[in-house]
Amino acid sequence: MVKYRVSIDIGGTFTDLVALNEESGEILNIKVPSTPRKPARAVIRTFKEFLRKTSGMEVSVVIHATTIATNTLLGQLNLELPKTALITTKGFRDIIEIGRQCRHQLYNLFIQKPRTLISRRLRFEVEERIGPKGEILTPLNVNQVESLVQQLERENVKAVAIALLFSYINQKHEREIGKTVKKVLPKIYVSLS
Repeated sequence: MVKYRVSIDIGGTFTDLVALNEESGEILNIKVPSTPRKPARAVIRTFKEFLRKTSGMEVSVVIHATTIATNTLLGQLNLELPKTALITTKGFRDIIEIGRQCRHQLYNLFIQKPRTLISRRLRFEVEERIGPKGEILTPLNVNQVESLVQQLERENVKAVAIALLFSYINQKHEREIGKTVKKVLPKIYVSLS
């Protein structure tokens, strides 16, 4: 049976499917308009078109790529991402908005800052603290985490990023928070830093 290697890229304007026939080397390209509010719809459409053109063929591998994250950073219009929250160490809720002093126009009072990816009201703090050597300075406030999870549910959040200080040295608190979120809200997407 002939096998195809399939690659899909969701772009801001088009969603492309490129398939390589492993036997003949023939390349099949399918391009459909992207659906920014529901990216999966365009992917499904390209696969249906692919299956129509290659009935009875087998797929050996599927590779998926997207520029959705890049387009979000560049401010693409009509791109609607899932409602996302951030959980971070107490006192560091605004660090993603404050940023660093490394700015290309440091003294420009009228500079247009890029919009934040997560609104302030969906950035949550939790009592905990891990030191720069990985030592636990303040234990994780489990009751506060449980309360935050209920708040995520009330806000109808679809994804949560958990980014605590020094988690690259000691992931214990991030993992505990992630486990609690998944236990109560199994359908939510959780990303640990």
